[in-house]
Amino acid sequence: MNGLKQRLMIAATAFLLILTLGAAIFAQTNEEKLAAANKTLGEAVALFQQETAESYRAAREKFRAAADLFATVGNKKGQAASFVFIGRISDNFGEKSAALENYNQALSLFRSLADKFWEATTLSNIGLVYYSLGEKQKALNYYNQALLLSQAVGDKWQEARTLHNIGEIYDDLDEKKKALEYYNQALPLSRAIGDKVQEAATLEDIGIVYLALEEKQKALDYHNQALALFRAIGDKAKEAITLSNIGGIYYDLGEKQKALEYFQLSLPLSEAIGDKEGQAVTLYWLMFYWQSLNNPRYAVFYGKQSVNLYQELRQNIASLDRETQKTYLKSIETTYRCLADILVAGGRISEAEEVLAMLKEEEFFAYLRRDDKVAADLKSKISLSPDEKKAFADYERFADDITRTAAEFGALEAKKNALPLSESLAAADQQQYDQLKQKYDAAIVVFGTFLNDLKVRFGTLDKRLAVVESDTQGILKRLNQPRTVIISTIVGEDRLNLIVTTADIQRAHTVEIKAVELNKLVSEFRAAVKNPNLDPRITGKKLFDVLFPAALSKDLDGINADTIVWSLDGTLRYAPMAALWDGKRYLVERYNNAVLTLASRDKISAMTTDRSKWLALGVGVSKAASVKNNDGSTANFDALAAVPQELCSIVADPKKKEFCQTLGKQQIGIISGLMLPDDEFTLQSFENNLGKVPVVHIASHFSLNAGDETDSYLLLGGGAERRFSLISLKKTRLDKVELLTLSACNTAMTAGDNSSGVEIEGFGALAQNQGARTVLASLWAVSDSSTRDLMSEFYRQLETNPKIGKAEALRKAQLTLLQGKYKARETPLWRQRGGDSLDNDTPFGVDADAPFAHPYFWSPFILFGNWQ
Repeated sequence: MNGLKQRLMIAATAFLLILTLGAAIFAQTNEEKLAAANKTLGEAVALFQQETAESYRAAREKFRAAADLFATVGNKKGQAASFVFIGRISDNFGEKSAALENYNQALSLFRSLADKFWEATTLSNIGLVYYSLGEKQKALNYYNQALLLSQAVGDKWQEARTLHNIGEIYDDLDEKKKALEYYNQALPLSRAIGDKVQEAATLEDIGIVYLALEEKQKALDYHNQALALFRAIGDKAKEAITLSNIGGIYYDLGEKQKALEYFQLSLPLSEAIGDKEGQAVTLYWLMFYWQSLNNPRYAVFYGKQSVNLYQELRQNIASLDRETQKTYLKSIETTYRCLADILVAGGRISEAEEVLAMLKEEEFFAYLRRDDKVAADLKSKISLSPDEKKAFADYERFADDITRTAAEFGALEAKKNALPLSESLAAADQQQYDQLKQKYDAAIVVFGTFLNDLKVRFGTLDKRLAVVESDTQGILKRLNQPRTVIISTIVGEDRLNLIVTTADIQRAHTVEIKAVELNKLVSEFRAAVKNPNLDPRITGKKLFDVLFPAALSKDLDGINADTIVWSLDGTLRYAPMAALWDGKRYLVERYNNAVLTLASRDKISAMTTDRSKWLALGVGVSKAASVKNNDGSTANFDALAAVPQELCSIVADPKKKEFCQTLGKQQIGIISGLMLPDDEFTLQSFENNLGKVPVVHIASHFSLNAGDETDSYLLLGGGAERRFSLISLKKTRLDKVELLTLSACNTAMTAGDNSSGVEIEGFGALAQNQGARTVLASLWAVSDSSTRDLMSEFYRQLETNPKIGKAEALRKAQLTLLQGKYKARETPLWRQRGGDSLDNDTPFGVDADAPFAHPYFWSPFILFGNWQ
């Protein structure tokens, strides 16, 4: 697997540093300041030897203090040595920027002292960091410098280590024979000087090469030799890595239960010493393992932990140059893509998109509007469902128990190992040592039991059944809709059922396609329509062919259909049907499209309010804002420059005439009503007016957070409380609302664990539950300027054509953007971003007179409920 080599990024230098450097420094002088520096260094080394996350953190602070003390007396060697240790600990914690900074400080000092011995060691350490970041050529450059220096000064230890490291580079470059040549030079050197640490590391890497060469039994033999040595010398970090590697070999040999045993032995060891990289790789293996056993929810539990750890590690290298960050991301992307594939296969499209978005170095939709997640840091963590949150909290509790016990046990173990051969611990210490060892072993057993219990918990799936209501035909008859067809989709494990309902017939069609394949196709289609630089017609045609088999198309032709009302199941809820491509046209060019939900079935009726008597409430936010989420994090919302013009083009509020004229709008609004822009859009003003008028138009940001209705909210424009949550919406009746337009992002989406049915509804679906007859909502983050234009055209169509329905008005507005029958009122926001603008050389190609022709701009908006 690509992730295996990531676990061997740090060679064990600690023991040589302790034995040689410590003695040289302590013998220098007895001056008071130097004595204090030596004492601090000694305390730091003692903490370092304990090899726990807690002791490493304490040791790093001691080393920093020692470096400062050595600097005051001008002892460059002591200062440099402290920097080496700080770099080593920072590297272990995945803090690559800090590691490089400290190693480079040490390198400069050693060079000023003409100390080629330690210069070679430091060069090799720097090479290790670059290797861990995937910068192989940089690493090789440092290794070659280190090799020449170590050979020149006769440092066999460093020579063996560097030969081994160069072997790793060639292994990664897939030059296996050359890698073995270097490893086989390093191994006898390590054995000759009695360096068990390097011998074990080289044995481990030889095993990895043989695994790649499909000599699995040989690989297992070398790994077992390495494991015995790592255990003998007490190197828990390497022991954890090797256990995970052995688990991977047993997995490849088909001995899955044995593989699981090794993975679950490795994980708590990595936890105990704070090795996030080691944890991330083992968690990746566990994700891979449980997916192979058809337990995708449990696989996702491990995969999310792995990715979130990598996200932490990416935060730690944020100060490095962009190319290095990209290279590192490339080296770990397999984990992200594997998790995304599992999520897609399980129908968890929104979560998969969240994972894949983390891989985007240039976020193509950074210019988008009305969604805080769009502009969020790519290094954020994956959202969790309620079940996952509880399981993660329990997991952390058990892991913390192991870490605390390991810290106590490690201190006594270091004390015991420091004693001469003829001495042993005092009776009281020995008793405590035995008790702690028993407690530590028990904690690992309990942790394993907990993981097995989770397997059962996450292995239980809630099967959801899609039901086509028997009265769908009656709906069409009551509404006198002879040219309207309702298409209900029922996604089965091996096939898709499509039920076509007209006023006169109801007929079922079956398409042989597995749910996994359908989910993947929906995901690919969404990825294409959400990226204005991609051509969505290829995947759009594939999905069209699935949803429109010949017999179904014949049903539509038979009634000369002009409107399709979709009752969607599974991941099809996330597909913009208007953007399907039949080979010649988009679906929006053939049919009006609307969506029927369980909530809207009871509210499908003719309009109760004459459009000429409509009044509107228009609210919006145009200013940037920062808001605290429930978990203490800050959500940063971008400014929405086009919102004021959008509100002015829709709502005719006499009190805002002057305001709109300053925006260049001489004649304001289409529908009379109340406009509340920015600071006037407060919680009190919104709640006082929401639900009182037939039309409510909201132009703002919407944040949908999985598993938490209190933390999913609409951004308000002013006041002390800037959030209108889904919980608040649940307390609001909207029975008087004929049309609720959510000119915001992801308002049509749900969030959570789709495979288990644990979801929270988006703003649009919930608004229907609260009584709104028609809701216009969106499937993704939408563009500011194109949304302004689409909304203005939508209301203009409703006002100038009183006989057309809302679905037809939306279709005409979408066609206006698609066909370019108007000039955009300002340069599209995406034109302002270097490298992201569209031109005729892109795969899609855009007419300069139709800047919003790509489905990304017009297809995310879908109409729920009453389409008349």
